[in-house]
Amino acid sequence: MRRLVLAVLTPLLVLTACSGDETEPPAFSPTLAWGDCPPDVEVTFLSRHECGTLTVLANRAEPSGPTIDLLVARVWPVGKEPVPGLGSSLGANLGDPRGLSGGIATGTTRLGGIGVELEWRGAGPHVDPSLRCPEVEELQPEFAAATSDDSSLVDRFTDAVGRCGDRLRTEGIDPADFDASQAAADLEDLRVALGGDPWRVLGVTGNQSRYLYEYLRTYPGGAGPTYLDSPWPPEVDDLTGGVVGTRAALEELFAVCAESKGCGDDAGAPLETSWANALARLDGEPLRGVHRSRAGDETDVLVDADKLLRAARFTLWGDGPDNLTYLPQIIRAAAASRLHPKLAEIVATDPGLCFGYRPLCAGQEDFAWGVYLTSLCRDQLPFLDEDRLDAAVADDPVYRSAFAESPYVAACEAWDVPPATEAPAAAPDPGDVPMLLLPGQFDSFTDLEWAQAYADESDGRVQLLVGPAQTHNTLGFSECVISARNAWALDPVDPIAPDACGTEAVPWLRRTGLG
Repeated sequence: MRRLVLAVLTPLLVLTACSGDETEPPAFSPTLAWGDCPPDVEVTFLSRHECGTLTVLANRAEPSGPTIDLLVARVWPVGKEPVPGLGSSLGANLGDPRGLSGGIATGTTRLGGIGVELEWRGAGPHVDPSLRCPEVEELQPEFAAATSDDSSLVDRFTDAVGRCGDRLRTEGIDPADFDASQAAADLEDLRVALGGDPWRVLGVTGNQSRYLYEYLRTYPGGAGPTYLDSPWPPEVDDLTGGVVGTRAALEELFAVCAESKGCGDDAGAPLETSWANALARLDGEPLRGVHRSRAGDETDVLVDADKLLRAARFTLWGDGPDNLTYLPQIIRAAAASRLHPKLAEIVATDPGLCFGYRPLCAGQEDFAWGVYLTSLCRDQLPFLDEDRLDAAVADDPVYRSAFAESPYVAACEAWDVPPATEAPAAAPDPGDVPMLLLPGQFDSFTDLEWAQAYADESDGRVQLLVGPAQTHNTLGFSECVISARNAWALDPVDPIAPDACGTEAVPWLRRTGLG
């Protein structure tokens, strides 16, 4: 096979001395070999580090099957003696193409210990095989000017997804091998290869929390304290979660705006009223315009009610809180049949059915579609609770179009992976493992009610700190949340005050002149 390499650790056949009968080959053992970092990784480091290769099975059910090599980095904190034990971060968001770099040193230094991270199967830039889908990427420029219900474009998207899956299988790669259970097993193989001690601390951001929950459930005792930035309940699928998360985040936005002078429209109407008017207007009369990039390139843009809903979720979700500063203006403009320049930019620069569906869109040109599709199509949708989804939609045609009738539903049929052996389990009882949840106040990818209930039912083992004025990735944009996380890592049983990051007015309202 071209991309997957068989690990040659011991002879595959052992002959008996007496009869010459063949015996079973020895069990596969993952290996971790330290060596040089790839040049593009090495050049980013200014502190002590080393790289290695973790060799794991592509599918643990096939002990004589192909293996995958995963790039690993071990990084020491800067300017201090490390505390005992090894920590790891599971990274941010399924399919994220970001690889290992010297930036890891910042996190390890803040947490005070040695950090070990790996590029996740199918997604990292140095991982082979990669589950990128150039077949899908070729369609990206066409989404901006198309209506959400353009069946021809949806058909082409579905066909491209199918062709990507077919190509991978022709190359000997089974997309089903890239699910949460195999990814969690990679983390366990890494821990065992490092000596077998429990992780001193584990962290994760965004929807890749599915990997961490699977790890905690499958390998109890493998982890010490864990923190989850912008977590999502593992038992809630992305379609239902899209409805629930967007509604909750918009309600929070409307409540804050109702208490903030200048957050209504020019006539003084509540932002919630402007939102309803904008959806109704765009349902019949989409906004049209042109986005001009800094390089002078022009992209035709069309925004209907479905796209406005997804753009709102994006500003309440991805790339930190800066995009949120524009949302009241975007809503007021749409209600008046005007295309706000920021809305045009969001739609025009979308890397292909990203905004509103995935947490991060900027810099995702190398997004590993196959990793995300396998999570959605293997671990989630086969177990979809349609009654729960219908109840969340509540007969709202825009939510139904964007989520219940999402183009990803048809894409899953084309991706054609078998369902997982069991439905995603609810977040496991943390047991004696301290846990910290770090959602953002406006994050449309975090169910705050669930997070609060999970913490309340844990007898203090799960702590919750909501990042004020934050959306997705609170640790990427809030120094206060970072400081609280660092203090918690040193003493994870010490209670964190719910208002540890303050209760002052939301900064983005002041920054845009709305507060």
